[in-house]
Amino acid sequence: MRFVPEVHVRDFPQLRTDFASIVGPDRLGRRFAWLHRELAENPFMDSWLRERCSLELTFNEILASSRVSEFAQLQVHTEAEYELVAFLAGVMKIYPRLSLAGQRRLQGRLIDGIQTEQGLLGIQHEVTTMAHLMSRGFDVECRDLEQGGGFDFLARRDGTELEIECKMASGDIGRKIHKRKSLVLFKELHAAITPAYASATVGLLVRVTVPARLIGKLDDHRRIAGAVTEALLRGAEVSSDTCSVRVHDFPIPGSPFDIRTESELSKPAVSDMIRRITGQSNTNSMMVFAPGRRAVVLVIDSMKPDKVLDAVRAALRESALKQFTKARPAVLAVQLHDLSEEQLRELAGADSSDMQSATGVQMMTSDLLNSPSRSHLHSVVYRAHGQLVDQGAVKTTSSLAYHIVNQTSEHARDPRYAIFNKRTDLVPVPFCCCASWAGMARWVPAKCRRSSCRPVCRQRLRLRSTASVAWRKPDISRRIRAP
Repeated sequence: MRFVPEVHVRDFPQLRTDFASIVGPDRLGRRFAWLHRELAENPFMDSWLRERCSLELTFNEILASSRVSEFAQLQVHTEAEYELVAFLAGVMKIYPRLSLAGQRRLQGRLIDGIQTEQGLLGIQHEVTTMAHLMSRGFDVECRDLEQGGGFDFLARRDGTELEIECKMASGDIGRKIHKRKSLVLFKELHAAITPAYASATVGLLVRVTVPARLIGKLDDHRRIAGAVTEALLRGAEVSSDTCSVRVHDFPIPGSPFDIRTESELSKPAVSDMIRRITGQSNTNSMMVFAPGRRAVVLVIDSMKPDKVLDAVRAALRESALKQFTKARPAVLAVQLHDLSEEQLRELAGADSSDMQSATGVQMMTSDLLNSPSRSHLHSVVYRAHGQLVDQGAVKTTSSLAYHIVNQTSEHARDPRYAIFNKRTDLVPVPFCCCASWAGMARWVPAKCRRSSCRPVCRQRLRLRSTASVAWRKPDISRRIRAP
C-alpha cells in the first residue's frame, strides 16, 4: 500500500461524511453526548478528556461551531485541529485500500475506540506511523488488519523488509493513582477544602496518601473527603484504613502563587514546590488559589511506589516475543503519551554509557535489546506529541523521535533500514535523532548541525562521514544491564 501522505483543507467535509459512514453517525453522536455529560458532571475532567479523547472533542467542537460548509473551508489553527484532519485523512486513505476483511477489522477498532474510555489514541499512533513510513519511501502492508494478528505493518523499500509494531504507553501505565480516578476524587474533595480556602491566610498543601491503588468506589471517596475535612479542622495528621492526610503550611510570598494574575502561574514551579514539601514527584494535584493572597494545593499519592518502567518493559517484551515472526528485522514504535517533546529531548540528551548516570529508559531499552532471543529487534523508537508548525501554505507537527538501535542486530549498520536517519546511496551521515513528525503532511529531517540539537544528536549508529565531525553513540546494550 502506498499513498501520498497529504491532505487539503477542502477535503474535510468529505472526510467527515466518510468517517461517520464507517463508524455510524448515531454512534458518533452518542460519543459526543457522553463527552458533554462528563464535562457537565465534573469540570475537572476537562484535562483528562483532552488528553484521551482529543480527536472526538475537537471533532465535536468544529461541527458545533459551524465553521465548515459547502461555501467555507476549514481553517486549521491549532495542533488538535491538525491532528484531527490528519487522522481522518489517514483513515480514509487506508480504508478503501484494504480487503473486505481488513475494512471490517478497521471499522471494528474505530467503533471500539469511540465506545470506550481508551478513545482513538492507539489507532492514531498507527496511522501517523504508517504515514511516516510512506513519506520515507516505504510500501506498507497492514498485516494486523489484513490477517487479524501479529505485528502491525510490513514495510518494504529497496529490497528490504521491516516488521513494525506500534505500542501506546498511556500516562496511567504502572501508576498506582490513575488520572481519571483522581479527577473523580477531586470533585468530591473540592467541597471539603472550600471552607479552608475561604478562611486561609497562608498557603495550604493537603497531602492524601492511600495504602496502595486509588479505588474508584464512591464510598471510599466520601471517606477520604471526611478525613480531609477532619485534618483541616484539627490541623493535625489524620489516619484511617482508607488513607492518611497531612496538612502543610507554606508562605504565599516567594511561592509560585505570589503572582498578580492567574495566567502567570507556572505549573513546573508548583510541581517543584510539591516535590520540596512532600519529597514526591509525579503526583496528582489540584489547586484553588487567589493570586498573591491564598492557595490550597491538594496532592494524592500512594504508599507504594509506581512501577512505570517495569510496566512499559513488560509490554515491550511481550510484543518483541509474540508479535514478530523473527524472520525479518523488527522495530518497536512506542508513543509515550504522558511525555512532552521537551521531556523527551532531555531524556535523549541524558544518554550515557555509565551505569551510574544512565536514564531509566536507557537501561530498560538496553535490557530489552541485550538478549539473544531478541536479536531480530533492529531498534526501539520512542516519540512524544509535537507542536504545530505553520509553514504558510503547509501545516505540519514537529516532534522528536528517540531512536535506539540494537547494536547486536546484523542490520544495525545497514542504511537501508534507517527509518529516521538521513540516507545516502551507501554511507550514512551524522543525523540528529530529532525529526519533524509531520502526520499526514510529511517528515522533514531536523538540521543536525544546529548547536542546540547536538546534546540530543549523539549518534545512534557508528557512522563514517565526509563531515568534519562524526558522532558515535556508546554501545550501551553491551555495558548496562537493568538491575
